[in-house]
Amino acid sequence: MNPAGNRAPGIGPVARPGVVARIRLGILGCAALLALVLASSAHWSLSLAREEYEVEARAAVRMASGHAEWLLGAAELLLRSVARLNADTDWDDPAAAARSHRALDELRGTLPTAFRIFLWDAEGRLRASTAPEIEKAPAIVDQDFFETHRDPASGLYLSDPLPGPVEGTAMLVLSRRTEGSAGFGGVASMAVMTEDIRRFYMSLGFSEQTSFAWFRDDGRILVRQPRTEITRISGPLQDLIAPGTADGRVRYESSADGVTRTVFFRRLEGRPLYVSVGITERAILERWVQRSAPYLLVGALTIAGFAFGARHALRWAGAEDARRRALDALNAELEARVEERTATLQLALDHKAWLLKEVNHRVKNSLQMVSSLLNMQIRSSDRDDVRDRLLEARNRVQAIGHLHQRLYQTDHFETVDFGQFLKELASDQALIAGAADTVCTVEIPEHGVLVPIDRAVPLSLIANELLTNAIKHAGSGATAREGEGTRVLVRLEGMEDGGLALTVSDDGPGLPPGFDPDGAGHGASGLGMRLVRGLVSQLGARLEMPRNQPELGPGAVFRVVLPPGT
Repeated sequence: MNPAGNRAPGIGPVARPGVVARIRLGILGCAALLALVLASSAHWSLSLAREEYEVEARAAVRMASGHAEWLLGAAELLLRSVARLNADTDWDDPAAAARSHRALDELRGTLPTAFRIFLWDAEGRLRASTAPEIEKAPAIVDQDFFETHRDPASGLYLSDPLPGPVEGTAMLVLSRRTEGSAGFGGVASMAVMTEDIRRFYMSLGFSEQTSFAWFRDDGRILVRQPRTEITRISGPLQDLIAPGTADGRVRYESSADGVTRTVFFRRLEGRPLYVSVGITERAILERWVQRSAPYLLVGALTIAGFAFGARHALRWAGAEDARRRALDALNAELEARVEERTATLQLALDHKAWLLKEVNHRVKNSLQMVSSLLNMQIRSSDRDDVRDRLLEARNRVQAIGHLHQRLYQTDHFETVDFGQFLKELASDQALIAGAADTVCTVEIPEHGVLVPIDRAVPLSLIANELLTNAIKHAGSGATAREGEGTRVLVRLEGMEDGGLALTVSDDGPGLPPGFDPDGAGHGASGLGMRLVRGLVSQLGARLEMPRNQPELGPGAVFRVVLPPGT
């Protein structure tokens, strides 16, 4: 073997094996590494573009839902004011009608968007509006929102899109029932053009690929940007909102334009309305291409291009942080506005509660003054029959006064605890009658009985009349003659069908022969019995006089049975 460096005679230089292969391998390795870097960068930038769009979409849906909540809340307050204005206006008086027209214009001026306000009477005829171009309009008795408000329990109503005053436009109608002297007084409505809502969303500066929509929980589309002829949502989005999901996201192909979108949606609190923001896959890919172009160019050219791309990425990151800070500031501003609006609404509710309490207090004081005047008249009269009639009138006034006293002493103004009221009434009546030996027993359910105030007033007068009559006649019964005192039983109980029964019985001699509660017989023509019959009829109840029920006492028994819903 030749030593290293020596060559055999006649043999030329020997090429080092593997050098070219190593160079090619290095080139292939660099190419593979570059491809891996480019693929990783592409994947990262695509994920970042998707994340950016999702952040923007979530912020947009919060902002859009906040705008919708503000719009509907402001509309509800405005319609309440318009409904009160309608109830307080005599439209047959030109001066009063003119004042109301001016008041309508002032109310409309409280909102930034151009709304049209309309007042319709109980027959669906236009009474007033803030749209001077519409002097006469056909009756709206066949409109869904008008029929809906015939129900006294109806609240704020948001209609389907209706044809606008200009051909090719659409509007949404927000409406509320107004009350009149006979109950239903008509409808106060407010129309907002869907184009105004679209313009608001277009002014936010989002990509043309971003879509916005309002739709109800039944899937009916109310407003959409961009426009579409489709009237209802479908597919996975409909499946998600069907069980009442409050918010979320879903990716699906839209039936409106056949474009695949990722849709973020949010339900407005306390309302059957959703707001959605959708981003297309094309928009994400366009942003990805826009973000990746510098990296692809730099990676294909030189290492210097990589350095340039890195610096460009840093600049891009700074711009992204600035955009995110701007979005956070916008979110904070929107949340502050929502909190301010919520505080204003709470203050208005507290003021309303104070006013109701003050009204009940003043009514109670006024009734107390009437009672005092009747007392003065009783003391000044020397005729027993006049004094008895005045005493009965005073007792009736005091019974109503007790109700209003309970109302201003509680925070619940719609209902009154009628069981506790009966206990106080029985105690007061026994004291007024001077019946020291009369025992008034009041039996009520343990959980109490809440009665709406509009039914509690006539029911209290019925209880007062029956209790006064029972105390008056109980003293002539057998137990009184035997020296055991007299007993009066007052029972308030719920019925199986959801109704309510008020029973008053005593241990007196019972009803006279031929007694007829309808007024045809003996003993039923007095003022008290006529008042009871009238109030029973007003409540839609029935008056019963069961006999042979020893557990209720040997005397007269009166039972007033009220239908369910009391």
